[in-house]
Amino acid sequence: MKKLLSMTLLITAMFLMFAACSNDDDEAKKPTLSGTKWVADYGQDETLVIEFTSDTKFQEYMADKNGNVASTGVEYGTYTYSNDIVKFTTHESTSPFDSATINGNILNLTYKSGYKRSFIKK
Repeated sequence: MKKLLSMTLLITAMFLMFAACSNDDDEAKKPTLSGTKWVADYGQDETLVIEFTSDTKFQEYMADKNGNVASTGVEYGTYTYSNDIVKFTTHESTSPFDSATINGNILNLTYKSGYKRSFIKK
């Protein structure tokens, strides 16, 4: 009887040990721009908007003060994002971007021409 009780306790302890060893570690979340929108004033009644629509794609457009797309349409492109630096890899626009740095809610954009503009996260 003593041997049966010892074996039962040993098996129970083994099951408890394996049940407690699950992989519940939170993986470090990779920062993402997907779903974010950044705006900069552009003239009196318009804003320039950069919207990151996925982890690799963005769109750029002029909008009125209410956020409605202006008649100039929407431009598209792709990007990479790492360590608060955005590298624009393709961009169909007359004013393509080169790169940007992000500091909190500010995106500091550099155009291929060298011109710089700051955007605020909305």
